[in-house]
Amino acid sequence: MIFAAGTGVFPFLDLFDYLLENVSNKDGPGNIFKNGFKLQIFLTFGSMNDFVGLDICEKLIQACNDNGHEGAVKMTIRVKEPECSKLFTWTNEKFDEEFVNKYVVKECEKVFVCGPPAFNQKIPESLGLLGINSSKIMLV
Repeated sequence: MIFAAGTGVFPFLDLFDYLLENVSNKDGPGNIFKNGFKLQIFLTFGSMNDFVGLDICEKLIQACNDNGHEGAVKMTIRVKEPECSKLFTWTNEKFDEEFVNKYVVKECEKVFVCGPPAFNQKIPESLGLLGINSSKIMLV
């Protein structure tokens, strides 16, 4: 899982690009999607103009859908503007303890968090209250 706020999405863009290349090469020997790879991403922005990497994210989800890996990569986006793409799940909910309790799966292997200081404090605290071991939470 990934939680990112604003420019906190930057460190993950290379990963998204790698996944895009990987899913597009569906017969390649290193295709991680063949083994049931799943990634849940939660992003929050002040406006869609702040969403650097939107094009990569749209291409990644579309490529997953086109190559038989629907739902392998899911993105939930919180933004004040109305929905602008059917490829993402949209929410008005704040990424707080209630949100974490509602959407985070306790059995996740790792959770990566990147955003402003308050976000980087609140999300790990909420994950800890859910019972996710701190060794599974990575601040990026």
